[in-house]
Amino acid sequence: MKNLFLAFLVFGSTLSGLVQVESGSKFINGTLRFDVLGNSEDTQTAFTFTPTFGYLISDQMALGGTLGVIVQPTGGNDNDLTLFLSPFVRRYFPIADDQFYFFLDGTLSLSFGSSAAGFGEFRSSEDALSISLMASPGFAYFPTERWSLDFTFTGFGLSFFDIGGEGDTITLFTIGATSFSPSLGFSYFF
Repeated sequence: MKNLFLAFLVFGSTLSGLVQVESGSKFINGTLRFDVLGNSEDTQTAFTFTPTFGYLISDQMALGGTLGVIVQPTGGNDNDLTLFLSPFVRRYFPIADDQFYFFLDGTLSLSFGSSAAGFGEFRSSEDALSISLMASPGFAYFPTERWSLDFTFTGFGLSFFDIGGEGDTITLFTIGATSFSPSLGFSYFF
């Protein structure tokens, strides 16, 4: 039993030195979500698909992007379709050992469609275009060489929408730290 414990201890200590937050590493993550809204008489399904790809340009500094599709029911048989592109930069800061990191994401999001992604209950019957700048803090835990568990807060940001292309612009300032709304996810490094 003692030898088995020592083997696990040695194996576990080598994993922390293998974490992939170094130049040349790549990672993927994303969201695939189905929401069923309504009651037993009137049910609608919303769909979200947002794959993300990142590349570490130097140790602890990543560039990447997210492409997204969101389909939301508007009532009856109609759906809103939103497409978005979100390039980002992420900086990792090691905490305690090589398995725990604090990170800060800077994101520029562009979305277009009949609704705008990430703006709560905003709805428009006309086409909409939105531009957002966000800064979001988070934590990453690497239990193995290839996987990280990411805990991200909304952070703060500035968003602009143009409804119907007629210059009717709405500006939103977001501070997510006051409304504890984190997200939890996994990233795969290769």
